[in-house]
Amino acid sequence: MATARPATTSSTAEKAPRQVKSKHKSRSGCQACKLRRLKCDETKPSCRNCQKKGQECPGYKLRLQWSTKYERPREPARPEPTNFDELVSAVTQSIVPGDHTSSPAGEGHPPKVTRVSSSESPAATGISSQRSIPSPTPVPIKPSRSPPMLSRSVTSAPPSIGVRRGRSVVRLGQIVPPAPQMARSLVDIPSFLIQHWFKSVCGSWSAFDSQANPYRQLSASLWHSSMAVFYALQSMAAASLVEHLPHLKEVCRSAPRLATQAITYELQTFHANSKSPMNFPGALVLSLFCMSSSICWTDSRQFGLQFLKPGRGVLNRLNRVAGYLSVPDRELLNFFNGCLIYEEMLRSIVSNDATNMENLATWHVSSAQPISVVPHAWTGVSPDLLRLFGKTMFLCRRSRNRWRQPDTVADKILKETADYQEAAIIEEVLLSTELPELPLVEDPTEEAASRRHLHDAAEAYRLSSLLQLYQTFPSLIARRLPGQVDANGFVPYSGWLSPLALHITNILRSIPPSSSMRCLQPLLCLCAGTGLRYDNVDPLMRSQTNPFMASAAQPAGGLGFEPLGTTPPNECGLPGLSSSVIGENDLEIANARRFLMERLSRLEQNLPPKPIQVEKQLLKSIWDTYDAETDGTCTTHWLDVMVNNELESVFG
Repeated sequence: MATARPATTSSTAEKAPRQVKSKHKSRSGCQACKLRRLKCDETKPSCRNCQKKGQECPGYKLRLQWSTKYERPREPARPEPTNFDELVSAVTQSIVPGDHTSSPAGEGHPPKVTRVSSSESPAATGISSQRSIPSPTPVPIKPSRSPPMLSRSVTSAPPSIGVRRGRSVVRLGQIVPPAPQMARSLVDIPSFLIQHWFKSVCGSWSAFDSQANPYRQLSASLWHSSMAVFYALQSMAAASLVEHLPHLKEVCRSAPRLATQAITYELQTFHANSKSPMNFPGALVLSLFCMSSSICWTDSRQFGLQFLKPGRGVLNRLNRVAGYLSVPDRELLNFFNGCLIYEEMLRSIVSNDATNMENLATWHVSSAQPISVVPHAWTGVSPDLLRLFGKTMFLCRRSRNRWRQPDTVADKILKETADYQEAAIIEEVLLSTELPELPLVEDPTEEAASRRHLHDAAEAYRLSSLLQLYQTFPSLIARRLPGQVDANGFVPYSGWLSPLALHITNILRSIPPSSSMRCLQPLLCLCAGTGLRYDNVDPLMRSQTNPFMASAAQPAGGLGFEPLGTTPPNECGLPGLSSSVIGENDLEIANARRFLMERLSRLEQNLPPKPIQVEKQLLKSIWDTYDAETDGTCTTHWLDVMVNNELESVFG
């Protein structure tokens, strides 16, 4: 026993070092050892394995990693479409057939999050004020199944870092309200704007709106598949609301820029596929016309030419291959050709560049050319009548620009003579154009009222064209009524022009501001207002017999307006020529001026207000200039007043 105890002690002593060995098992080795699945000794600054390999040791930094281990999907507060097709169908059905009630998002839904790149900062979201489409390399945007801001809703919470505390899990980044709060309805801004476009903007933007309106039909079929259309409709809707909802200013800056990028990409694609079979690019043309019409709603100095010019180029190319298009595509092409006539007509009033009115500038009127009076599906007025008005304004503006230039008198007279001859042909065509007569029995139905308003608007355009011709080329009056020109070579407004302007004003009285024709009324108000001018002559001179009142010449028929009030016509057959009714004529002019300003104020509440505000300032400046001329010469033209005061906008 004595000899055995030391042996046992010796054996225990030999095993003691193995029992002292550390039981710590580290999982924090360097990344190189982890990838090679080697045991790392964690020697600092470099482990031995990396030293043996002669490579740099990555070290032992701890990584913070996102964990979705404790993620729980949020259930929607109420049922909604589970796929995008059902969502598109539900929204479209709520817009197109006429049921325009919009349903806000369900309570408790998380707001949709849109990733914004650095290029979409508030400082970079303004649309360029240049007169052409910006030409930086466009973002390669391709129309997808669903526009980015109408993508499928994310029903799960964002990934978070889970930290377990007892039996509960607290997610970093999650804000828990200290007390229960009332749930607030969340509205998706893009969806709201698209619905507003169909519910309100399309109707006020179209003079002849219905469910068959091609703009409405095209937009309903393309807004969810074309990014150009998607952002163009948003831009229009936001521009129409920003005066009343200032928090849409950010959308007003970003939507036009995004629409421009998408349009630029589609333009490049359209021109790159010149050799492929031609199909009508409905999304491209639709978005171009939407932007060209509405860009002035947020900036009255913008004329939309940066969108109108490429739109004209696309249509011109399609017109050359119209024979290869299908029947529906040819109908769309004819529709947009009529829209282009209206858009060019508006620019003929405010633009000096003939390339902005290429079709109007190259079109020569012929007295033998038949004039159609069939209403257009968007403007409600015949494209031929609009083209005549546009050509009239093109000649008038070119004439006034010519007299403001320091050219020689001989050159001016030569060019003015050519314009006068063309103006005389336009006058002949306008005088010979007859609109269909309305039924004598007044129909109280809404459809009949719309027909009367369409008829009155077309007649107002015809007479406005004549009024502008007579103001710019008074020789046309002298040719028909030589006695209308006084000894100084001037034509008094009270004898011919003011009665015509008063008649146009009376036509506008018959069209209520709530009519579907309201988008045409601002331009007609401007035209009528330019002729409301007093003959500021000394009262004693009015009582004398003037040369222009002694003529027995008869006016040419076809003007189509009746004497105003109960004033009997004089020997010339014209109202207001008798010296005893001059005061009454002045009173009618004053009342007409007040009516036009009141009508514009009403329209300002229902239409984009900025262009109308410019027009009200323009009319006031025109009338102030007219009233300041007390010598009776009436030499100032209203186009000169508009240019000198820089009161130009798209008045339609």
